[in-house]
Amino acid sequence: MKANQSTISRSQVPEQQVLAFQDGSDVKRVVVAVSLANLCFVTAWHRRIYGIQFFLPLWSWRDLLALILNVTTLAAFLYILLRLAAKAKERGHSWAGLVYLMPLPAIMDLIRHFFHGRVLSLTRYGGIVVLIMAAVPALFGVALLCWQRKLLPVVEFVVLGLAILFPLNILKTALTIERYEPVPSLASKVPVPIRPNLRVIWLVFDEMDFGLSFPRRPAHLRVPEFDRLRSESLFATAADRPAADTEVAMPALITGRTVYHVEPQGTRRFLVSFSMQTPPRDLGAVPNVFSDARAAHLNVGIVGWFFPYCRIFASDVSECHWESMYSGVTDNPTLWTAIRSQLESLTLLESRMWQIERLHTIVAAAKSMADDPQLGLVLIHLPVPHGPQIFNRDSGQITPFAIHTDWFFDNLLLADRVLGEIRSAMERSGQWNSSMVIVTSDHSLRPQMMPHTNPTPLVPYMVKMPGQTTGTTFDQPFNALITRDLIGAAIHGEVISGSLPEWLCQHAR
Repeated sequence: MKANQSTISRSQVPEQQVLAFQDGSDVKRVVVAVSLANLCFVTAWHRRIYGIQFFLPLWSWRDLLALILNVTTLAAFLYILLRLAAKAKERGHSWAGLVYLMPLPAIMDLIRHFFHGRVLSLTRYGGIVVLIMAAVPALFGVALLCWQRKLLPVVEFVVLGLAILFPLNILKTALTIERYEPVPSLASKVPVPIRPNLRVIWLVFDEMDFGLSFPRRPAHLRVPEFDRLRSESLFATAADRPAADTEVAMPALITGRTVYHVEPQGTRRFLVSFSMQTPPRDLGAVPNVFSDARAAHLNVGIVGWFFPYCRIFASDVSECHWESMYSGVTDNPTLWTAIRSQLESLTLLESRMWQIERLHTIVAAAKSMADDPQLGLVLIHLPVPHGPQIFNRDSGQITPFAIHTDWFFDNLLLADRVLGEIRSAMERSGQWNSSMVIVTSDHSLRPQMMPHTNPTPLVPYMVKMPGQTTGTTFDQPFNALITRDLIGAAIHGEVISGSLPEWLCQHAR
């Protein structure tokens, strides 16, 4: 009799109340799904709102629209999973916790990136500390799966509260975009005579270590393009790096002066200090190798990564392409490129996938500019053999899944292949033989990036003069800072192939 009464009372519940309850649950699921999706893109939001804007692309409204589309699309997918999880719970299965763990990889990756630069250099165990910090969210995720009944309501409450971050992120990103100035226009090209002056192609292979690339390279590892260039150029065995990191080394190479301190400001200003007593100066306003070439009525081209070259040196450069180290897009991305780049940020392989894409783009632009006789000076700053590893020496293929503890040698093989592609493009057009080609690096391999024995601050340094086919070895120590003066001397005819060793001896520092 009691059972019948219970059945009757349930049947008498107004249908409107049942629908209201269901609608309330659905609203909650929608909010939770949006919050979880927004957290999945935490790295993308963090870069746009809190990243060092100087080293990042100029975010555009297309980029913000792409983020909104990505978050809402993922939220729709997560909402479906939450509905399925609710139905599964009715059958006695509980896997809602798995849905709530979706943002976990992105949060772990953000923690790893945040603490990497802050902790890694403080102690020899910095890498372990960073790993432990990144593992804390993973341990919480395991606990959530084991004790869902107790922990899931708390997590759900927190996730609901964090839903406010989505509109706040949109607002903050919009304010960031609104403050940006447009990309500066490049310098117009100067007329080139029928018989142009000497062309200089300056290739900087990022983090290419001299010792590991040549004298201490494994015997079975062959780099035919670097060895071929060595046999027909001046090959220096004691070229010191200008600095230990790219953000100091490249300004030093470009200005030809020792840089003691750097400070990025906004999206265009990069302050450099040439001594501890003098005030810092804006890198774009300091005399440099590009302004030297422009003053000599040469057109300048730059292809590079990490530094926003096109913003800094716009007044001296006629052709320019750069790629950010911290993003998969440039200053003017298409909507689809922005969407794809943000989706790649959901994976733990994003840095490798971006490195592969930017390498293809940079090499294509490098071959085009190196092959252009209208450009008298071309700087090509390449992202290899710098990590992450994107080449597998066993298969000979570019891949984001290659894993070797001595990954530098894999990327070195890739750098050799890149040099061959650029050389082949120049040979086909007859530009290789008539050009001065300088191959060097900004700094040697840092031990914290890949531990190696007996690290030295030496970088490769090879100079092929026009028409040169016979190599020579130069053993006198000097700093790669000499490059700006060397390019200037070559442009003005003060140094030729036969006098290059003597010139280096006189100007070595």
